[in-house]
Amino acid sequence: MRLEGRSAVIAGGAGGLGSATVRHLSNLGVGVVVLDPDRERSAVLEEELGDRVRAVGGDINDDEAVGAAISAARSLGAFSIAVSATGVVIRSPRLVDADGSPIAKEVLLANLELHVVGPFNLARLAAAAFAVNEPDEDGQRGVIVQTASISAFGPGPPDRGHPLPEAARAPERVRPPGRSDRPQPLPQRGGHPARCRDAARPDDGLADALVAAWLSCEQ
Repeated sequence: MRLEGRSAVIAGGAGGLGSATVRHLSNLGVGVVVLDPDRERSAVLEEELGDRVRAVGGDINDDEAVGAAISAARSLGAFSIAVSATGVVIRSPRLVDADGSPIAKEVLLANLELHVVGPFNLARLAAAAFAVNEPDEDGQRGVIVQTASISAFGPGPPDRGHPLPEAARAPERVRPPGRSDRPQPLPQRGGHPARCRDAARPDDGLADALVAAWLSCEQ
């Protein structure tokens, strides 16, 4: 996808991965909206990067906040990029504690809301916004990037005593078993087919890994 004249919404854009993405896209000339509950850190980015970056305070699960971010993005260019970088560690104790107490259900619900429901909420609202875009010469209207921890490729994060799996260490083996290198076609609905493939390159820089993901996804 050609980035000229495009704009993006980066959910979690005030964090480490998110702010790196905001800076990278801004340097490429993309108008960027930082969607993040941390208004202070978002404002720092906005001041640092100039008038092509806007900050919208709010949560990825809040439809009004996401809608405001999309509206702000449209004022900066053709809204065509949505990135979810909202990962926050919610510590999870053992399933059953030493005294026999089960893990609180609220821990699971908090993880699901932040890491599953939130990215899906951004994706559905962004996809609806992309659908009205004029397709480019390759038929693309927009791209959605979802990020995840490298621990998704193994039994647990290294800081809990689990070594990184071979798939996470070797760039040529970054795909979990059964995953294909080919873009996976999705059913065509309403004349807007989509296809996507995952990109996981732990050896690359954070922003470069996201660019690799954008180049691997089409809608």
